[in-house]
Amino acid sequence: MTLVLVIPTVAGLIVAADSRLGISTPDWTIVCDNVFKITEVEGVDRTVVFTTGYGTIWALAGVQTDKVCEHVASNKPKFDAQAILANTARGPGASLEDIAREVVLATAAYIASHPADYATRIGQFLFQSALARFDPDTRRASVESFSVTLGVDLSVSATDLKTQQYFPIDGCGLKVFGEANYLTNAVFNGPGRQFLGERYGRFRNAMTTIEHAEAEPAADFAVEIIEAASRTTSIVPSETGIGGPVDVVLVGDDTRPQRLRWKSGGA
Repeated sequence: MTLVLVIPTVAGLIVAADSRLGISTPDWTIVCDNVFKITEVEGVDRTVVFTTGYGTIWALAGVQTDKVCEHVASNKPKFDAQAILANTARGPGASLEDIAREVVLATAAYIASHPADYATRIGQFLFQSALARFDPDTRRASVESFSVTLGVDLSVSATDLKTQQYFPIDGCGLKVFGEANYLTNAVFNGPGRQFLGERYGRFRNAMTTIEHAEAEPAADFAVEIIEAASRTTSIVPSETGIGGPVDVVLVGDDTRPQRLRWKSGGA
């Protein structure tokens, strides 16, 4: 599924994500910890996008199981909801409704021609897409999101379109995408709490308003939460796994998002 955290700070939005991708067939399940889940939008300043859920389909016919992660690292998916989202977000003046519509149309077209690829998700949630933006003039940050579902008749629809805005005087909080229920139940209120240490406590206890929230402590806070969730999966398994290096960007004053933590190999 994935775990992505967004934290508004005085310097902009901290966006952090794990790197784990779980791929399953009837015969095997493989975990790859080399996936980049935060994408900059080419030609659009101070914007990143991310997708959680079942947003990629990989062509793995003929790929040996011990080569799957290598294949994932060096090839593009057959279907990539995040790439569609990033490309659609480049449109000038595109509204959230416009972006969701285009993502739905592209997803529906793919499923129409490859119905077997999403056969196990019929009648269920497919993925959630989000855009994180920052306006340096007004100091306003925003997170726009929507979910995509697949009907029993193979119709594709967008639901839960939401826009949340953050201003410096607003309260500072944590927004979770992906394995949100797991984080609440297994980490914050479960055995994973033992893995939350000083970096978590220091920022958590100081959270007041956004104008008093600094970016680096917020980044440390996000990393510690995701790492704690990853360690917790050895005690309480998550739906699709959480793990791998944690990538963190700051969407703030700089035209391009600033990579505060970024594993090697990323473009």
